[in-house]
Order: sequence, then C-alpha cells, then structure tokens
Amino acid sequence: MGDVPSLALIWEQTAPNPTSRAEIESCNPRTPFGTVQLDRLPDVEQILLLADEFKIDELEALNLIQRGYEQVGEVSAAAGAGQLVEARSSAIQTLFAVLEALSTGTPPPSWVPAADIDYVRERLDRGQPCQDLAALLLQRLASPAIPAPADGSRLVSLVNSAGQAAERSLAAAQEDLLLCQCLSLTLTLLSSQAEPPAKHLPQLLQLLRGSIDAKERAHAFVPLLLCTLYVLVPCVDDPEGMGAQLRSLRFDKQLDEAVAALPDPTCSSVKIAWAILAAGEKEAKSPGSLRSVSQAAVSHGALAFLRHGVLLSAVVTDGPALLAAGAARLAHGLVCALLGTPEGQGVLTGLTQASLANSQAEFEVGEAGSALVLAQNPGLEPAPAPFTPERPDDLASLLDLLGATVRAAPELFLDEGLRQEEFTDLMGPYFARTQVLARVPSVFVAYHGVLAALAASPDGARSIFVQLGAEHNNGAVGWRQVFGGLVQVIQRYAPAPQQQGSGGAAPQKQPEEELPPWDSAGLCAQVHLFSAVMSHAPAAETALWLVQLTEELGLGPVWEVLIQCMCSPVPQELKAALNAALAALARLPEVAPAILSSLLPAVVPSARPAGAPPALPHYDIGYQLNEVEARAERYEETLSFTRLANVLWRSLGPVSAQGMDAVSDFIVATVLSSVFQRSYRLEAQKWELAEAGLEHASLVLGRDSPAPVSSGGGGQAQAILRDLAGERGVYRTLWSVLEGGVRTLVDARSAAHGRARERATLAALRFLSAALDARDRDAAGAAADTLLRHGRARLPALLGLAAYPLDARLAAAAVEATGALAALRPALACALLATRARGAGGASVAAEARDAWAAALRAGVGDCTADGGGGDGGDGGDGGDGGAAAPGVAASPSGAASPPSHPLDQAVLDVLLDNVGVPFPGLTALLCGLVDEAGMPAARGAPRAGATALDAVLDLVADAGLAEARPGTYEKALALLHALVGGRGAGRGAALEAALGAAPALAAAARHLAAATAGGGRCAPPAGLAQRAWLLLLLAEALHAADAAVGLHREALKLLLRTLLGDAGSVARGLLESLGSETTAPASALSDAPPKLQHLVQALGLADALSAAPCHAVLEGLAAEVAGDTGVVVVDLFALKSDLLHRFDEAVAAGAGSVEDTRAAFQLILRHAQQHNAWAEEASARAFLAGAWRDAIVVALTHRLDLAAASAEEASPLLSRLLDTSLAAVAQLAGQGAVPAAAALAQAAAAAAAALLECVRGRGADVGGAMPAPLVLQASLEALLRALGAAHAAPRVRTPLWAALSSLLALVTPPEELAVPGPVLQIVMDGDDVAAADVLAEADAVFGAPCESMLRTLRSSRTMLACLVGDAASPDTVQASTALSLLATAVRVDAAGTVADVVHAQGLPQRMLQDLAHLPHAAILEPTNARGVVAEAALNLLLALALSGVDREAHAANAERLLEAQLLPSLARCEALATHPETLADSLHARLHGLLAPALRLALAVATSLPQSPAARGALLVFLRARAAVLTRVALDAGRDGGRRGVGARELEQAALVVGLAGWVPGLLAEDPALQGAVYRMLYRFLCTDEASDSLAVARLRALRESGDGADEAAALADRILALRCALVQYLHAAAGPGAQPVVRLPVRPGPDGPAGGPTLVLIKDALLQAVTGDIPDALTSAAPADRDGAMSLAEVGSTLGTLGRLHRLTFLVEHLLGVLLFQLRGRAAGNDPGLEQLGRTLEPLLLQLEQMAGDSLAPARRLQDLRLLVRRVKEAAAPPV
Repeated sequence: MGDVPSLALIWEQTAPNPTSRAEIESCNPRTPFGTVQLDRLPDVEQILLLADEFKIDELEALNLIQRGYEQVGEVSAAAGAGQLVEARSSAIQTLFAVLEALSTGTPPPSWVPAADIDYVRERLDRGQPCQDLAALLLQRLASPAIPAPADGSRLVSLVNSAGQAAERSLAAAQEDLLLCQCLSLTLTLLSSQAEPPAKHLPQLLQLLRGSIDAKERAHAFVPLLLCTLYVLVPCVDDPEGMGAQLRSLRFDKQLDEAVAALPDPTCSSVKIAWAILAAGEKEAKSPGSLRSVSQAAVSHGALAFLRHGVLLSAVVTDGPALLAAGAARLAHGLVCALLGTPEGQGVLTGLTQASLANSQAEFEVGEAGSALVLAQNPGLEPAPAPFTPERPDDLASLLDLLGATVRAAPELFLDEGLRQEEFTDLMGPYFARTQVLARVPSVFVAYHGVLAALAASPDGARSIFVQLGAEHNNGAVGWRQVFGGLVQVIQRYAPAPQQQGSGGAAPQKQPEEELPPWDSAGLCAQVHLFSAVMSHAPAAETALWLVQLTEELGLGPVWEVLIQCMCSPVPQELKAALNAALAALARLPEVAPAILSSLLPAVVPSARPAGAPPALPHYDIGYQLNEVEARAERYEETLSFTRLANVLWRSLGPVSAQGMDAVSDFIVATVLSSVFQRSYRLEAQKWELAEAGLEHASLVLGRDSPAPVSSGGGGQAQAILRDLAGERGVYRTLWSVLEGGVRTLVDARSAAHGRARERATLAALRFLSAALDARDRDAAGAAADTLLRHGRARLPALLGLAAYPLDARLAAAAVEATGALAALRPALACALLATRARGAGGASVAAEARDAWAAALRAGVGDCTADGGGGDGGDGGDGGDGGAAAPGVAASPSGAASPPSHPLDQAVLDVLLDNVGVPFPGLTALLCGLVDEAGMPAARGAPRAGATALDAVLDLVADAGLAEARPGTYEKALALLHALVGGRGAGRGAALEAALGAAPALAAAARHLAAATAGGGRCAPPAGLAQRAWLLLLLAEALHAADAAVGLHREALKLLLRTLLGDAGSVARGLLESLGSETTAPASALSDAPPKLQHLVQALGLADALSAAPCHAVLEGLAAEVAGDTGVVVVDLFALKSDLLHRFDEAVAAGAGSVEDTRAAFQLILRHAQQHNAWAEEASARAFLAGAWRDAIVVALTHRLDLAAASAEEASPLLSRLLDTSLAAVAQLAGQGAVPAAAALAQAAAAAAAALLECVRGRGADVGGAMPAPLVLQASLEALLRALGAAHAAPRVRTPLWAALSSLLALVTPPEELAVPGPVLQIVMDGDDVAAADVLAEADAVFGAPCESMLRTLRSSRTMLACLVGDAASPDTVQASTALSLLATAVRVDAAGTVADVVHAQGLPQRMLQDLAHLPHAAILEPTNARGVVAEAALNLLLALALSGVDREAHAANAERLLEAQLLPSLARCEALATHPETLADSLHARLHGLLAPALRLALAVATSLPQSPAARGALLVFLRARAAVLTRVALDAGRDGGRRGVGARELEQAALVVGLAGWVPGLLAEDPALQGAVYRMLYRFLCTDEASDSLAVARLRALRESGDGADEAAALADRILALRCALVQYLHAAAGPGAQPVVRLPVRPGPDGPAGGPTLVLIKDALLQAVTGDIPDALTSAAPADRDGAMSLAEVGSTLGTLGRLHRLTFLVEHLLGVLLFQLRGRAAGNDPGLEQLGRTLEPLLLQLEQMAGDSLAPARRLQDLRLLVRRVKEAAAPPV
C-alpha cells in the first residue's frame, strides 16, 4: 500500500518533541527545505503557542504557520491552526465520501484518489492485519486532534485560508461531528459482516458517558448515541447473529453497570437495546431486566425524547440524508424489537392505559386541539406535542415516534423486506381490537399522523388511499369518516331557510357553542391525511380518485365540500387544514378553475357579484386576518390561504390567474406589507407569512400580461415595483427578511423558527430576482437604483448569503439575485467598493464578498461531487405529472414543488460570466480579485489576503475529474477563465498571471480531456466537446498574451506548448479524434413510423407545425457560425409543444382519428424535433471545438514556435505530424458533411503548412536538415489530396486546403539562389566538382523529387485544377485570393507549362483582366481590402503566367497570350492604379503598392519578352501614356524622398520599375518633362550612395551599417537601392548610349540648371568610382569562402550564391557605366574641354584597378574577355591625345 497522507492525517499526528522545541527556540531550525531564521517575536512565540495548544511537534507547527502566512499573509498561531483544521476537515470529508459510496454501492466521487479508496477497504476487511477503521476513529474521538480551548487559553480562534476568523470550539465540535458520521457509516458496514463490531461497545459507552458529563463534548452526544445503537440494534433485530463477542459481553458486569448508570430518558434507547439482548438472563423484577428498563424509560418520556431529541435534532436533520435515514431505521427497529417481546407488549398495554386515563382530561381541557394542532410545523398539519422532559410517554408518543421514522425512511413501510410485522400489527389489528382511536383524541390525531407519513410518496399514497377506501376494520378511519365529519360540520352551520319575501342571502346558523377542540383536532388530522394522499399521488391518479370519491360517497365535488366547511365558522386551525387540502387538489389544472370560481366569491367580498345571492357560505378573509387572527396573534388561516392562492396561480397559468387580482391585492397590500408590523404568538408564523407572501409577489411579477389594479395606473407587477422603488411596505418586508445576512441566519437555525426563517429568506431572494428581472425594465431599474442609493448597507448581506452553508438552494438564490442586480446596474461593484462598513473580522465589504463567493463556488462543487457527481442540474420539472416535487427539490409547505434553482456552482459561474464584459470595475473583476480596494486594477502577482472566485475557479479546473462528474460546471469554469484572460480591459494582467501560475493544472486538464473520448464515460458529447474547446481557447489566449521575457511566463509557455504540440502529438490526436465520430444528421423519425401514423401526420398538418416552430441559434453564439452558414438551428421545443397541444385539442374535437393514434402522431413530431436538436447541438459543439483548435494552433505556430522547438530540425517533424493529423481529421469530417468543423481544421492545417514553410526557409537553419523527408512530404500531399477529394462540394473547406497546398509547393520550390548551373556552383565550391555534385544531389533530393511529385500530381488531376480555377473566379474574396495565390505558385514551379495551359484554357486571365479594368479607386479604401487582395493575387498570377517557361521563346509566347487578352489596355483602365498616395493614410500605402508593383512588373515583363514587337511596344506606350501621371508621381516621390513620407523599400521598388520601363521606351521622357526631371533627380540621389547623396534612404543605409544593428533591414534596403541604381544605369545606357536615338552628348560637369540639366560624365565617373573602390570589394569580401571542416550545407551555398548575385548586379552596373563612358568619350577632343582632360586623368587609376579586378576576382561573375575589352577601350578613349 502506498503512502496516503490525506487519510493518515486523521489519526496520525506528531507529538511534541523536545528536540524540535530546542530547534525552534534556537531561532535557526533545520527543516527538510533548509535552515529557517526566526525572530523571537512573533515567530517563536506563535510556533510554540500552536504546538502547546494542539499538542503537535514544534517543527510541524512551524510548517503550518508558514503555510498560513502564504495564504493569509500573517504570522500567527491562529493562521497555522486554520491550516491544520482545513487539512483535517478535507481528509475527513474524503473518508466520508468513500464510506458513503461503499454504503450505497455507488462509485466513489471522481475527486477521491484510488489510493484512499483502497486504504479504507483494507481497514474494513477483517482479514487484514492492520487496525480496523472503527478502532482508529474511536481512538481519535477519545483523543481529539482539535481540542477545545481551555479556560484562559490564548488561542481561542483560528483563521482560515480565506482570512476569516472562526471559533476554535466550533471547529473542534465540527470535527467531532464529522468523525462520528464516519464512525456511523463504518459501524454500518461492519455490521453487515458476519461478526458485528461488538468489541467497540465498551469504548463507545465510555465516550457516550463523557459527552454527557463534559459540557464541551455535549455536541457529540447524539452522534455517539447513534453509533452505540448501530452496534446494538442490528443484534436486537437478529439475536441469532449477534456473534460471540457480544454474546460474551452480555455477562460483563462492568459493562452492565455502565449501561445501567446511563441516565433516562436520554440514554433509555441504549438501555432498552441492552436489556433486549440480555432478556432471559435476568429475572423480570431485576433492575436491569427488560420490563424494568422499558417501564422506567417510558415513565421518563424516552419515546418522546428519541423522536424529538434524536430524530428531529439539528445534528440529524442537518446532516447527510443517508445518516438521517439510518437513524430512523435504528429507532424503528428498536421499537419494533421491543414490541416483539412479551415485555414490550406489556409496555404497549401500559401506554394505551395511560392514554385512556388522560382521555377525559383531553376532552375537558381541550388540549387535543390547541396543543396538538398548532405546534410549530411548516405545513400546518397536525403535529405531535412538543417534548417535555420527565413527561411520561403514552400511546400517542409511540405513534409520533413511528411516524417520524417512516417519514425519514419511507422504505420501512414500502419495502416488504424491511416492513416489520410488529408495526403492521400495531397499525391494524391492535387499534381495531382496542377501539382506542375513538376514545382518545391525541391517539386519533397521532394515528392519522402516521398514516400521513406513510402516504408521503406516490406508492405510499396509493396504498393509503386504497386502505382508507375500503371498509376499515377499526371503523374509525376511512374516507367515509373523513367526509362524513365535514358534512356534519357544514350542516351544523348551514344557513337557516330564507323567509318568504325576504331579500338577500340567508345568514349562517350560529350554534350555541363552537366546535369542540377535540372535534376540530380530529377533523384537522383527517383533512391533513387527505391532503398528504392527494399531494403525493400522481396527478392522473388523483383526478381519478376524486371521481371515485364523489361516486362512492354520494357527494358533490370534493372541493365544494372542503370550501363549504372552510367558509363555516370553524376554528382557524381547521380552516387552515381545509385550505391545505384545497391546495393539494388545486395543483390539478382541470380542478383549479373550479376551485377558484367557488372560492373567490366566498372569501373575497370585492369578487362577489353585486346583489347576487351566494351559492356557498361566505366570509371576509380580511376581517378574519385583522380582527380574529390579529387578536389571537395566530395566523394559520391567512397563511394557508396565501399558500392556496400560490398553488392556484401556478396551476391556472399567468393568463387564467388574472381572475385572482382581488386575491393578489389582499395578499400583497394587506398581508405581505404588514408582516413585520404584527404580533405573533409563534415566531415561526411571521417568517412563514413572509415566505408565502413573497412567493405570491414573485408569481405576480412573473405574469406575462398583468391585469390592471384599482389603485393607480399600471398592473399589479408595476404596483409592486413602485412599492420597491418607493421603499414602502413590500420593500420593508423584503429587507426585514434579508437583514443580518449569513451569520444571523445560521445562528437562528437552531431556534424553533430557524427553518421558517431560512425558507422566508429563500423566498425573499427569489422575489428580488423576479423584481429585477421584471419585464418593465424601467420600473425594475428604479427599484435597483433605490437599492444602490439607500441600501448600500444591505448589499453586503445580499452578497454574503451566497456562502450560506446549510442550504445550497438559498445560496444559489442569493447568487442569482446578485446577478440580476448587476445586470440592471453594473455599478454594483462601485457601490460595494464605496461601502465603508467593515465585517466582523475587520475585512472590507469587497473582501468579504470575494471570500463568500469563492466559498460558494467551492461548496457548490463539493456538494455536487459528494452526491455522486451526477449530471449538471438545471431547471427541474415536476416529475412529469405535475404532482410530487422533483427529486432533490424541496417541497413547500403547501405541497407544491419549490421553484428549482440552478446548482450553486453553476449559478456562481453564470453570474461571473455575465459580468465579464461590463465596464471596469465590474462585479466579476471585484469578486475575482482583479480590482483592489481603491477600485484600481490589481497589480500582477500582488499578494492577496483571502480567497477569490478566481482562486476557486482555478482549483475547479485543476480537478480534471470534474470534467465527467460535473461537465456543465467544468465547461463554464473554463469559459470564465478564457473570458478573464482574453479580456481587453483592466485587470487582464492579474488574470493572466493567475492562469499562467496554474499552467501545470491546465496542462494536466488538456491531457485528461484529450485522453477521454467525446462519447465515453458519463460525459455527454456536446459538453465534452465544449470543454475541450474552451480549454483550447484559453490556451490560445494565454499563449498570445504572455510575455516570454518574464521567467514565470516563459516556463509556463513552454509547458503549455509541450502539452499542445509535444508528446508525439498525443494531445492533438486525442482532441481531433473526439471530432471524428459520426455527425451526420439523424434520419427523420417519420421515416420509421407506421404508414398509418405517417398519413395522420400529413392529414393533421404536423409537419407544418414543425417547420413553423420558432428556432434560435445553436448554443447562443458559441456556434452561431453553424446556424448562419449551414442552416442548422435548434427548435424551440417549448413553443412547439404549446402549439402541438393546441392542435391536439382541435384534432380530438374534430375527430380526426382515435385519441391514441392522434397522441402517437403528436409524440412522433416532438420526438423528431428532439432528435434534430440533439444532433444540431452536437454538430455545433464539434464546430466550436474545431474552431478553438484552429485558434490555438494558429497562435502557437505564429507566435510561440520558437519556444515549442529550439531549432528548425526539432520543429519540422512536429509540424509535419500536426499537418498530417489535421488533414486526416479534415478528410473524415468533410466526408461526413460536417462542413464547419472541417473548415476550421482545414485552417489549422493551413497554419501548420505555413509554419513548416517558415521554419524551413526563415529560421536560418540548414535547409537540408530542416526540410521534412521526401516520403513525409509525399504522405502529407496524399493526405491533402484526400481531404480535397472529400471537400469537393464544400468551398469553405477547400479554401484553406488550397492555402496548405500552396505552402507545400513553396516548400519544395528551390530558392532562387540554388537555381544555378553546375559550373557556377563548382566555382562557389572553390572548383571542387565532387563537392558541387554532392550539393546538387542534395538539392535534388530536398527539392527536386518532392517538387516533381507534386507537379506530377497536379498535372494529372485536371479535375482538381479545373476546380482550383473555378475557385479563383469565385465571388468569395477569400476563396478567390487563396486559389489565385496557389495558381501563381503552381505556374511558377511548373516549368512544363501544364498549369498555365489549364488557366488559359479556362479563360481565367480574361476574367481577371475584366475585373481589374473595373477596379475602382474606392477598393483601396475598403476596411477589409477584400477586392484589393483579390486584385493583387490576380496581378501576381498574371505575372507568373508572363514569366512561366524556361527560355525566351516561352516568355515571348506567354506575353503574346496576355497581349491578346488585352493585358495592357485593361491595366490602363484600372482606376485603382491611379490612386495618389498623398490622399491615403499610411496604413493604405501597402495596399497601393500591392497593386502598382505587380502591374509595373507585368508591363516590364511584356517589354523584355517582346523587345522587337511593334504591337507590344505600341501597347506598352499606350499604357505608359495612360498612366504617365502615376509614373511621374512615383519618380517624383523617389526623387524628392517621398514628400511628407520618407522613401522606403516600396517606393524604391516602384521607382526601379518606372525607370526600367523608361529605359525600354526612351521617348517617353521627352514627352513628359516632369517625369524626365524626376528621373534626373534620382540619378543624382541614388547613382552614388556616398556622403554626397542627400537621399534619406541612403542616409538610413549608412546609419544601419555604421551601427551594426538591423543587418536584415540594411541588406534589404541595400538590395533595393542597388536595383534602382541598375535600372538608372540601364536607362542611361538606353538614353545616352550607342543605341540612343537621337544621339545624346552628356556634359562633363553640371550646367547652371544643376541636376535638372541631366546627367554628366562626372556623375558617371563618381558612380563608377564608388562601385570599383567600395561596392565590389565589399561584395568580394562577403563572397570569400569561410574556413570550415566539412562540406558546405545548402544554406551556406544559398547564402554564398546570394552574395554572388549582388556581385553580378554590381558588375552589370559597372559594364553599363563603362558603356556610356565609352560612347560619350569617343570623338571628343580633350583639348577642346579642359574638364575632359581632367576626367581622363581621374579615370586612369580607376580603370587600372578595375582591369586588375577583372583579371582576378571577377572571373566567376562575368565573361572575362568582354569586360577586359570594355575596360581597355575606355582607357583608350579617356587617354589624352599624344
């Protein structure tokens, strides 16, 4: 067995140690974590105080205080004690959860470790050598680990992790109670074994005696008493199985004396059980005999104490339901065992005689009515008399006890295996034989109370109804007796006959004396029994029973009898019972209207027709309240009438209930508004009246169409809201109930009125929610304003009620009310921060609210998991029949189910989610600790005192088992974390810090969710998918927002990335596999229906009802994309059901078919809608998960790939695996028709492919090492093609797949630097032909084979190419731009031209050019730039088409094709190209460049491909003239450094293209002086890039080179400037070279016009000087091979070739400069121009240097002979004449 610290902590505790004490006193104790330095004060003092008070090791005390300091920020023994108590409480609760699961046979909660379960099972196994669990628990109870503080103790309180103070004595009592509960379950489990745990009896008796004698242990008396009975009673029930141990203990004299010494009546149950076991061993007259013990027990009221002091004690009723039922079974078994003995029969006879002896006194005094009926109970049913010490028991006491047992454990009656024969004989033959029921009122009442308890379930109600319907053998109980007594009362007070001619109603007959109390008590008992049967039976059976009673009894409708009797002048308690019976019937919708029509005129004067005689006796309910009940200070009738009105309101519905306006006026204005202005004899009635009135007000507020009231404009709902806004009666009642908060409510729980106050508080909270959610938002807002303005002192009480520990429904109602208030007025958080009041511990209101809500969330999760972790709760129903309350929903005293609330944990999360996006500081920010006490955003990582809701959420997420146990809660917790981390407002930093601190928990949750299948276990597919989605979105936000420069963030990022992308892709596979199950739409339920039903469905038009039903978006926004794009919506089943019910009534009335067939047809339609909804929600959840996966992958690959993999070699396989996994899932989902999910995953695949391309090409790694293997690439391509095949009919899926294919094509396309002939490569490799061959072979393996494979696949799939071309012409801009980009890449790679042929054959160039010709100027200004992106992609494709092929002939053919397609005329008509950049914002310049640059390249490509074509030249000239203004603007911008903008890479590129075009059409400049002047300025600015240039771009380049920073920027800028210089010298060569027409002679020096006069020979000389003395030497130095040990890699070869490319362009520059010089120097006489002679002298050393360079280092770059010849001729031309 492994180490189990969580449970071992319960009984293993280190004792004080002198060595440890010396360590502490030394102030430098050594701990496992190192040496700690302590201060004498307060450190050592507090440590020793904690160790002395709790008797623990001093070093352990140090550890506890350190943990307390981490939690609450204070060094104190109280904080350390709080840590100890919390740790022990958690361990004991874990033990209880395991024991409870073993007792009920259910699986333990998921949060319990398996080791703990094994630990408990081993200690329950008698065969194990370890000490059994019961002995361990008894040992701990005997020696408490949390002792109560002694007198004078300095440690009387403790501080928990939330920073709240708690009394130490309460903590000690709480631990004792928890241990006793665990002991009870342990003894129950041990009793089920062969040998009962009798050996523990002596120790149990000793502890029981100690709880009696010691005041500080009194709280443990009842639990220890039950534990003792758990040992004895099973043996009493089965004497044969008592075992040898207990059999031997019966003769233990000391034990016998210990039992005998126990006091009566508190321990009489133990003495009776012991006496039963010892029966036969002692004489009958012995003091310890059963007869003596039992007689002494009943003489002291032992039966009454067992009921009141044990079964109804707070320890039992507030404890777990399992233990309450167990206590009831113990008491029931003990009583039945006693009755099964001869001595017990004697006791029964004595009890009967005692009752008969008291009967006369009951008749005379009348206590049977008042004392029995009016006892405190919420249902106004007849209740047993309250317990009076030393009052002897009688037969009523026995019946009261039995009623309490079967009420707590109905199976004692319903289960034949558990039903005791003694109980059956007592309830039947005994009472029939003794006739005591008719002679003793108290016994009659108690007997009916037992029957009512037996009827408290559907099966019990059914059984009791049948028994009372027969001729009962005792003759005193039956339905005939019940209603016979009521009829007699009616006749007793029947109206006298009306005299002839008299008008008005006959007055009621007033008898000389009122109804005797004993008659009233008996009638109350009978009516209550009727109410119990009718309220717990199914509604359908109740309706049949009413008909049966009417027929058998020969009476009118049953409710008419009840109303007539209620309207008679009977005692108030009987009126209350009759109202309760009417409420039981009023829950039936078919009966409620009849009850209302008879009741309303009988009790409300304003509802009676004027002048019409009443059909029933009547009275004024208002008079009864204000005169009768107010004088008696007892309000049973008003209370029951209000509850009846509430039931009627629910049954009638909002519209039909409008007839109750007069009743509502009375309840709201007269009852509710004055509840706290009246005097009460019973405190509980005040709270019950408040509860019923507030419940009624909630019903009024929830009505759809309020009826007008007589007191002012507006309806009743508006009147209530005006009352709240005006702080009148209802407002005062509301806050009188809510004032005091949690502490007051908890303190009052043990009082007689505690439960009633608790229920009133629940009703008040629900009323507040209803008021704030009222349809009239203005009136509701006014009420909220009043609360915020005048009720700030009450807000803490409202928020604090969320942590109410004794009723989760009340806590959830407080949460929902707070949420409703925050929804109306987001300033709630500001109001809390502004409240100056302080809590009991000195904490601020905001801090207490944070602690309360954190505790509420933890309590909600804990309660749900402890209950077995079922599905998430929601709004429950009524069991399907409108009858009994739904399981787990407490029934109100009127018998109707209380309005169900959401589970507490989900209620908290719902409110927090609803308030995430409100302006800061919002309620969520306040409760999550994201705002400090001053209302400012909390600092990142700042310590906080106390707990917050965010802490509780993180703990919840860390418990991955809750994903299956509480799927809805876990989903909402992840959604809240995502909302907090992804928020854009203040406080996000603190939330991000907390989430990253919980990165291990998030990683574990991701692994857990990935390992679980979507449909496996208890996790429903939609919930499981949504959990995964929210977690992925949370990871995406954390990955995006974290700062990798921060150490904590960096480590968290690495962990999250390893989880998401590492582990060989296990998480990715698990998440994507959950998407792969079948998602196709379900087959229609109509197709499987019988033909008869199908015909009926068509005849009734039910299909039209389904199509017309209201629908709403799936998951309310989480997957609105699904609803919008695919039409998948969820049918509103509530609206559909209402419509179907209406149609059903019409169809039945019309006789369209049999009722059964009609009902089956309607159920068929409803079932079909439910199936559709289930499929739609699951499909939506899958799309949601796919989108979340896409977001997480995109963020990880675009922002954090460097943290996921240290190098490209590590990242490449990771990305390849991710790509293949995503593509496989895309193929599967697309094949199933799950388009939204497939589209999202396709986008993730595209991101993976793009990241793989960037990883290989852009990270500076060895291309060969980083490139995936050819087989891997081939597998990815095949997976991509399969996905494309599955998505042939889904454009949304194809588009991202095209992008992925484009990335793969670009990946296998060799870089331009490597596309060189072998001889050139040999020169780069220092002439090593072997090394060059190896490099070429490697390049072919890396690029050639995969590229050729992809191209072969593309060429062979003409269908796919045609589909691609079709997508390129799509009106969808994203689809079109993606397809165009892919086509451009494919055309560039495909040297054979197959792709280009397909593009031309499909007519795509013509369509693209038509679109370009009509592209307006406004396209650039569009916010999304959708048309601009498509136009840019189209231009790039046209450029690729123009340059496709490998030789000049292919280029010329391509240019001819494009000219035929009207390329240049179309570009000339494109308005977008003429946009002036000065009119654009800086962000729009890139858009213009994206269009202009490819357009100019296209024109230049046509010019270079068809240099001799007149048609091409003419078309080009037309284009240039049409766009002359654009060319001039580009040249001017570059020439003057861009005006208000500097010249950047884009402007330099455009200028180079313009100059290049000018070089092909030299006459163009002569036509446009402005363009010519701009080009001349560029010559002087860029031809020489030395200090003489005043270009800002050149200055920027020089600055970058001098600083050494921005090497990449400097290289890119240098390349752009060099390209512009080459274009300028090419233009010079064309304009002033040998081919210029006319011949141009350049001056030597600038004239008076300066640069505007044009270029000069000195400018050319300076440019040549810079190239020869600066640029070329620098390039040669860069191209020099570095020292290396092995062969050059592909990356090194590419870098070297790139440098050689720059050297090639520089040589090109020099050649053209020399050519211009040669042409200009020829034929000139130096003597005629002194400047020319000086120029020649300057050129001489320059040409010598150039000649030397051409002879040596420049050999690899150019042809040697041409360059040498050119240099020699220039030397000759520049030489002075001889």
